[in-house]
Amino acid sequence: EPSGDTIEAFNNIIYFSSETPDKAPSHFCLSYDSGSINFGVNWLSEEWREQESLIECYPDAALGGKPTVRGTENLLDVSQAPVPIDLETLLPRDVARIGGVGQALPQAARRFPVRYQFTPDQGVEMRPDANDLGAAAVE
Repeated sequence: EPSGDTIEAFNNIIYFSSETPDKAPSHFCLSYDSGSINFGVNWLSEEWREQESLIECYPDAALGGKPTVRGTENLLDVSQAPVPIDLETLLPRDVARIGGVGQALPQAARRFPVRYQFTPDQGVEMRPDANDLGAAAVE
């Protein structure tokens, strides 16, 4: 029997939004309730904590059937903070909160260094700075 999946989330901007009116946005869903989520420095919109989202992914959450979450102390405080990306282009806004705050990746992830970033036309280009949060460097 599988021991569970693991999400290793470092240096991301994750904005949760629901496409269904009056419904909670999606959560970090894993294949197995026994998995784990390990956070490094990330900007996550506050909706990720909503109980309704958790129950949608993990129906047995009330009975303890949910992943282990570690590193929430590394998440940036987003209360009253503007969304640091343009929600139409998904490019970063010049927000001091996300520039230069990335952390070194864990040893296992260093095999895959960040070298590229997205462009507005959904292409890729060389990334000038891998120390910013998100999928494109802050200009």
